[in-house]
Amino acid sequence: MPTRLRPEEIVTIAVLDEKGTPKREIARTLGVTEGLVRYHLRRRASGAVDGRKAKPFRAAVVEGQIAAWCAARPEDARPVNVKDLFEHLVEVHQYRGSYRSVLQLSAASTPRASTEEDRRARETPS
Repeated sequence: MPTRLRPEEIVTIAVLDEKGTPKREIARTLGVTEGLVRYHLRRRASGAVDGRKAKPFRAAVVEGQIAAWCAARPEDARPVNVKDLFEHLVEVHQYRGSYRSVLQLSAASTPRASTEEDRRARETPS
């Protein structure tokens, strides 16, 4: 049984509860424990919010160096290679954080390409 629910499943719990569906039936429908259903309903009733979203990225300490590295790249360069960026930060700036923290910061600060651009990028020979 999953211990972590997707946002859609959490909304489903709230909707079914508002319709008067018993907690046991909600749990059975979603394939989770009744305790997990009660937990999410309590959190919703108390107005709790996930505080992890407000935390800064660990790689934020080198955000200036990341911006400078990206600005130094040619305009026609392909999307940023985060592995190259991470290796640059480790070698030049003695960055001690994880690759994942750089990846998360990069993903959050880079605009998402449209699906049409993705398709064209895959079809265009290198």
